[in-house]
Amino acid sequence: VVDNSLTYDEFFKDHDFEVRNSTIPSDLSKYCLAKFKVDNKLSFIDTSYDGLKEIDNKSGFEVHINYKSEKGLRYNTIAMGFLDEGRVYEFSYTAPVLYHFDRYVGEFANIVNSFKNT
Repeated sequence: VVDNSLTYDEFFKDHDFEVRNSTIPSDLSKYCLAKFKVDNKLSFIDTSYDGLKEIDNKSGFEVHINYKSEKGLRYNTIAMGFLDEGRVYEFSYTAPVLYHFDRYVGEFANIVNSFKNT
């Protein structure tokens, strides 16, 4: 499980995205998908779900990403995030599909659902 709270410039460093507080969650989702693909050096990713998610009463996104490593191991990632006061909050969970992903995905959901920005 990874959680980030970075300014727009820190989060999208080395990427050419125009993000502001007015950026809608669906656009933020697209930016995060593109960033994920580049940061992980993936030539192909598949999204099985891309929708809205409320986190701590903030409108955000949720996206499910499926991909294979260079060695052919299949992974699933769930990424969720939102914008607030000049910062990007992102939560992600990645695990191999075989055995591990389903085992801990509930814990990830509990972490995100209990998040409170204080």
